[in-house]
Amino acid sequence: MNRLLQRLVDGTENTQTGARVGVEIETDFEDDGGAPPAREVSLAILRTCLGRPLGCEHKLELGRQKFELVVSPQASGSTALALAVDGLNWLYRTAARYGLHPRHEPEFDPLGVHQLLMVTNERDRFWFKLDGGPALEALCRCSSVQFTVDLHPADSMSAINALWRSGLHLRDYTPNRAMWLRYLDLSRARHSPMRFGGPQGFESLESYMDELDVHPVLTHRGQVGTWSASRLEDLDLDLFLRSVWWHYRLRRFGDTLALEVRPMARRSDTELVSQWRLLSDILGLHD
Repeated sequence: MNRLLQRLVDGTENTQTGARVGVEIETDFEDDGGAPPAREVSLAILRTCLGRPLGCEHKLELGRQKFELVVSPQASGSTALALAVDGLNWLYRTAARYGLHPRHEPEFDPLGVHQLLMVTNERDRFWFKLDGGPALEALCRCSSVQFTVDLHPADSMSAINALWRSGLHLRDYTPNRAMWLRYLDLSRARHSPMRFGGPQGFESLESYMDELDVHPVLTHRGQVGTWSASRLEDLDLDLFLRSVWWHYRLRRFGDTLALEVRPMARRSDTELVSQWRLLSDILGLHD
């Protein structure tokens, strides 16, 4: 077993497939004239936590108009979505105090009328330094829904391959894909096109990790460069995994292995249930 695979799966053997489900939902906000909030308003919303449901967090996602609601892993998809609805309603009420309402579409200002990029943390500062502002502006303009499902290592490749065979990424991700391709085209880093989307299936966990290892580590100990993930003694595994933007990617949270399912466009809140049902049917999960 190669070193990178060991770092990912060793100790996660007690993970039960489907035991917990989390969800992350990006939502764009605008005023009655269709304009994004001012920076000061976005920061005010970001700092507001009073009344937010337990199990929910919210953060800015690159754009000053884009907030992501993060729902911690729950015992079922339906439980996670019920909590997500509570969290979204709280977020909507908070934004309404500033004259804002949610825009339930995957695209926001695709022609670039507004400058949206708002760097608020070290992660964003790194990508700004690496890619440049014009590239990140593209990613400010697409919103998605992402589910995270606990997954036993032995089930990982069958689950990922089932998702590829289903064509889930082709159902409703066209606007998002266009912005991701614009990002890749504009990035100063000249990322490999295969860093986004990923190979369409794998023979084994070993082949998954071999394909992952093709992509260099881009930051290490606060420095920008290129390193081999399998050769770094003190690799920040989670940071590396999050920097390879495959549609269906494995993550590790403590002693739990999980699958992130990413290629779903943000639509209305009522469509969240149908998105989950589609995913659970593909994975053969019973909620």
